[in-house]
Amino acid sequence: MNYILSLLIYTQRVDAQLSSVNLEDYTSTTDYFLELVDPFLGDTSQEMVDAFHDTIRDIPLSLRGDAHRIMRETCEGVHEIIRESQGVDAYETAVRVYEKMNLELNKFADLIEDASGDEFLKLLRVSKVNGQVVKEPAGKSGDYEVVG
Repeated sequence: MNYILSLLIYTQRVDAQLSSVNLEDYTSTTDYFLELVDPFLGDTSQEMVDAFHDTIRDIPLSLRGDAHRIMRETCEGVHEIIRESQGVDAYETAVRVYEKMNLELNKFADLIEDASGDEFLKLLRVSKVNGQVVKEPAGKSGDYEVVG
């Protein structure tokens, strides 16, 4: 639960910058998208994160239209979730953001993997991004989940 909530805090911080990003521009969208995505890569090594960034930045021209659409939809979708979260339980919002990011990263992985067979994206399929289990929080009655 703490992991998911920490992702929400980071995401909200990044999302506050969205109004200054030109989502019609591929480079601006890419820079913002990578900043938004980084914490969702979990325990991935810095080498793999750098490889992911390089893959995104060097995407073939033939895929740029689809890549740009996915990145823009991700940024706008996450922003919408956060915008609608006033008065909503933080954990519920965090789960929605996590699910949205997971869905969009899978779309992006499919796009690039189909074109290049990139090893990083194969790893991404089995990484924390796809393997993280989101559990319901303990009941409001003071119960708690025993881990271990």
